[in-house]
Amino acid sequence: MPSLASADSYLLADLQSYSGLPAPVASRRLHAELKVATQTWFEKYRSNTRSADAESRALRALNPAVFVTSTYPGAGATQLRFCSDFIAYFFMLDDIAEERDLRDNVQIADIVLNALNHPTTDKSTARLAIMSRDLMRRFARTGTETVQRRFITAFGYYFQGLEEQAQLRVQGRIPTLDEYIRIRRDTTGCKLCWVIVEWAHNIDLPEEVFSHPIIFGLGQATNDFVAWSNDLYSYSAERAKGHDHNMISVLMHHDRAMNLAAATEFVGEMCKEAIDRFNRLRAELPSWGEDVDSHVARYVQGLSNWIVGIVHWSFQTERYFGKAVGTVRATKRVQLMPIRSR
Repeated sequence: MPSLASADSYLLADLQSYSGLPAPVASRRLHAELKVATQTWFEKYRSNTRSADAESRALRALNPAVFVTSTYPGAGATQLRFCSDFIAYFFMLDDIAEERDLRDNVQIADIVLNALNHPTTDKSTARLAIMSRDLMRRFARTGTETVQRRFITAFGYYFQGLEEQAQLRVQGRIPTLDEYIRIRRDTTGCKLCWVIVEWAHNIDLPEEVFSHPIIFGLGQATNDFVAWSNDLYSYSAERAKGHDHNMISVLMHHDRAMNLAAATEFVGEMCKEAIDRFNRLRAELPSWGEDVDSHVARYVQGLSNWIVGIVHWSFQTERYFGKAVGTVRATKRVQLMPIRSR
């Protein structure tokens, strides 16, 4: 059996096989239509800064059409179009925030949250505000007041996580594992995506169901899986950029005896534990009556779609593995990218 890692590479756990879930399937025509539509929407708000070309390249590498057909299968055309545009916007926002200091992140949060809370009256000319207002107006056309409120609340959690992450950068401090887990559950943005599961599939969860410990636990288990699997897939690319908001970096920093092989194996086991936790909680779901139960079943299936969908997309995008994505998909071995000079 080959070693899990060497000085310049590491082996990925086969998480799709472990999940036991089939890979999502969508037509090439649907991918092509979404790709063109989202690229057109994104370019409409193209910045006039030096980063504009880099953002366009990042969008092409991201492949949001495959992302949303993998994670929101069965959603309608209008919903998928919104999801594709939102993912393009969200990853751009996340990339911007990673490079900014604490004060800038607070300002970004104010701009976005003002636009989301007041999509018809906010007057900011900032590009993020204009894009946020457009998305929120589209979301509100079919989203109930409850879902709209949850969407904005979830955005607040995301920005809270970004601010804590920025504060750590200012301090030059690597968080402990427990601190990292708490912050990462917000910086994934998954709480936003779970609200979109409700919206995209016309699900109406009463508050007492949405906040029930089992429902909360299912969302957190899926969030954890997305976070830890993303840490495995993105580690090489993040390390190359000098970023350390990654469980592998946290583990090796606080335990000097833990090498890359041990750290990646640990994170792979964390992913498997999250899948096991999800399945255990799914089997423990209570009943709220036939009507509510049908909404709960679709919501939980929506979370399950994310478990296999995020893995499938990660091996279709060049965001993490660059042009080597096909090789990584076949071998599950990731070669460490050279660290970029700043």
